[in-house]
Amino acid sequence: MNLRPEQRGAVLATGLALLLVTTLLATAGIREATLELAKTGSEQGTMRAFAAAQTGLVLTLAAGGFGHTATRTLPAATLGDGTSWRGRVRFLGVAALPPAAVAEAPDTAGVAWHFAIETEGRGPRHARSRQRLQVYVRGGPPDDLARCLDPGCPIPLPCAEACETPPEAVPVAWHEIEDGS
Repeated sequence: MNLRPEQRGAVLATGLALLLVTTLLATAGIREATLELAKTGSEQGTMRAFAAAQTGLVLTLAAGGFGHTATRTLPAATLGDGTSWRGRVRFLGVAALPPAAVAEAPDTAGVAWHFAIETEGRGPRHARSRQRLQVYVRGGPPDDLARCLDPGCPIPLPCAEACETPPEAVPVAWHEIEDGS
């Protein structure tokens, strides 16, 4: 095939233009894939931090220790997947028992001693999630409410003498405080 010199230049220019367009499309595709990968990794980190914070709530609730009104800070704990959590338990106040608790045991007296368990989970890529669980412990009414609002007041047992089982915390409400990286 014989091409005139000006035709050879046009073929070269067209080939270079197609190569440039192909390169730009490939670069844009790689950039988009890299951004999607980073976004996915960030979402995974946030989900792992969320799970770590929830694990902290469950472990704190299971450990008990809701026999006094003192605020306690929980030691930081690292989980097997490399995430960690820390938290604290705060006394919120005394209130009447919820209707469901009264219906469950109508012949016993008592009040609800309210606490908040707050945990913060940390995941990869500096992701964090803060969770809060409100619980109450069924206890006897306070002898002196003003004194029991001070930290460290023991919660009177709802039983006249000694209870067969120690009072346990009952979850009331839960909500996510904050998620983010």
